[in-house]
Amino acid sequence: MQTEYAGFFAALAGIAGALIGLLFVAISLAPDRIMGTSATLNNRETAVGAFSVLSNVMFVALSVLIPAEVLGWTTMAGALGTGLAVVVYAGLSIARFRSRPPWVWALWLLRRLATVLLVTWEFLVALHILTHGISSGSLTQLSIICLLLTAVGLDRSWELIGGQRHPLLEARRLKPEV
Repeated sequence: MQTEYAGFFAALAGIAGALIGLLFVAISLAPDRIMGTSATLNNRETAVGAFSVLSNVMFVALSVLIPAEVLGWTTMAGALGTGLAVVVYAGLSIARFRSRPPWVWALWLLRRLATVLLVTWEFLVALHILTHGISSGSLTQLSIICLLLTAVGLDRSWELIGGQRHPLLEARRLKPEV
């Protein structure tokens, strides 16, 4: 591992771990509303999305710090796991969003596609690491990917706790199920 990245990835692992801990606190304070049987599909998708991207970031960041050559496999596993979670839960939610106004549907779809594109990029970096070894370029790309995935995790966590959004973005949230 190149030492100039050690501090960044150590801090990133700590930040992702702390955000995951706060996500568990939020879920434990309102388990029925977020993940229980009375939770809306939107809340479940949001929670799974936040947890999967933040876990992905944490494990990739920790893997960079391990002296052994496990980064490629860990990064690939993180990309596949996060991608699968996003696609499965988006697939479950898609029917509900198609009945919404087109711009709400487009914004919702854009957010999911952005996450899928990020984990696809992560997967390609993992393939490069597995075939060519760790390089400064691959670590720089992983840094960017992890920062963007952390932003996705923060956005989803903020949505999950009911945080206020800009009025243009607020319409993408689903109304509570009846």
